[in-house]
Amino acid sequence: MFDIDAGLHNMLLLLGDYGVVAELVNLAKVGSTHAVVTDVVIVELASEQQRFTDFQIRRE
Repeated sequence: MFDIDAGLHNMLLLLGDYGVVAELVNLAKVGSTHAVVTDVVIVELASEQQRFTDFQIRRE
């Protein structure tokens, strides 16, 4: 379940290098809409795994 406005997050996938992920995690811990970050797992993808097709972030 993922609903940013209601604060319902069981799991969230963040894509980016370590600096981008660290910045997003830090931003998630502050502000009026924030998340409790309990664990961060960083997995490096091989070059052949780094292809995304029709990836969209939608907010409804």
